[in-house]
Amino acid sequence: MSEQASGLHSIRVKLGASEFEATGTKESVDEQYKLFLEAIKAQSAPAAVAAAAGAAGEKTPPAGSDPAASDGVPDEIINRAFSIEGDSVSLNVLPSSENRDADTILLLLWGYQKLRGMNAVGATPLAASARKSGLAIDRIDRVVAPVRQYYQTGGQRKGMRYSLNNPGRAYAGRMLRGLFQ
Repeated sequence: MSEQASGLHSIRVKLGASEFEATGTKESVDEQYKLFLEAIKAQSAPAAVAAAAGAAGEKTPPAGSDPAASDGVPDEIINRAFSIEGDSVSLNVLPSSENRDADTILLLLWGYQKLRGMNAVGATPLAASARKSGLAIDRIDRVVAPVRQYYQTGGQRKGMRYSLNNPGRAYAGRMLRGLFQ
């Protein structure tokens, strides 16, 4: 963990296929890191069960059909909410919240993570997905500022990458479930 001149702390960790990056106060970074470690532990337990079931000759359901794997969002809602073309993810329905544009970006990040397996998305493809979803934006960083507590960034300028933190994943999952109620 390194301390920057502004009093902010940052950390970047890679454990196997999982990566974690956070910047903020020491307390917020520590809390996010603890949540990351808990998520890693939770992911490894179902994988061990699936491996044991596979060794016993039992069939395991596909990853997309497990509601827990999608933050409790049913496949029906995911299929109605998102469109996938090539490597691109877009939304078919925009949220009707106070921070609609920022919430749309969070939902797109959730979609990239769940549907494409991408934990971090570059600013350029994310902006293209937002435009394809119906937003008229030019810069992601300005749009997502109101929901800063739900995402992390890495890189600079055009190389900026965005990813949801654990509270962001939970928030996006709740928002997604509420889209069709």
